[in-house]
Amino acid sequence: MWRRKFLGLLPEVHKRKLYEQKGFTSVFHFAKVMAGVSEEQVSRALNLDQAFEQMPALKTILNNGEASMHKIARIASIATPENQEELAEMVKILPMSALKTFVKDIRAEESVVDHKPENNQLFKQDTLELESDITSELLKLQQSGININEIIREALIQRKQTIEQEKETISNECQPTNSRYIPARTRKILKKEYGTKCSIKTCNKPSEELHHTQRFSVAKTHDPKYLAPLCKGHHVLAHTMDVKYHEKRQITS
Repeated sequence: MWRRKFLGLLPEVHKRKLYEQKGFTSVFHFAKVMAGVSEEQVSRALNLDQAFEQMPALKTILNNGEASMHKIARIASIATPENQEELAEMVKILPMSALKTFVKDIRAEESVVDHKPENNQLFKQDTLELESDITSELLKLQQSGININEIIREALIQRKQTIEQEKETISNECQPTNSRYIPARTRKILKKEYGTKCSIKTCNKPSEELHHTQRFSVAKTHDPKYLAPLCKGHHVLAHTMDVKYHEKRQITS
């Protein structure tokens, strides 16, 4: 904490040349002798202070040493006057692993907006790995004048409806339990719906945990409608946000 506060005060020491009062030639010399801080760390503190000139919420966290320099630097590239207060809160409550995931998600969302083509296709489509017999059958249908897009669309709609119906059935049969074990039937339908990837659309990592979007400690059920497969990073992020949200509710209630 002392070191964070020291780093946070360096921009003011630099602006007012307070280091000269102690006989130092520069803020870099002052920081090295007084706290063993490298030139790179000093430069980072000065650059962040300048970058947050129009963002008082983040500037305050930096100058007061309320979060580590590494965490503050992590969000600098996505910080704006509009989102500064939200980011200030994230920096204070999220562990570094979750903060990295949070920043990655923001960048992914910005990338989608910046590169969205006029034809509404967000990304260049990947090559579909269709088996030869399926490709042959679709080709025959297309050559016969049949709209294969409609066939595929109907199949996708049917798949979605089947999954929703099965989840609804499982949901209706869910009973309260103290066991954290998620039944195989529930795991199976979630895998059928999401595959093996994290359910966050912008994430391509494998799913590692099933997250209860409806707190298990309260609901006491493993309702598939309130479960989502997440990678480790998004699972940590989800739990951190959930805990802080409920802490705030208890404080304000």
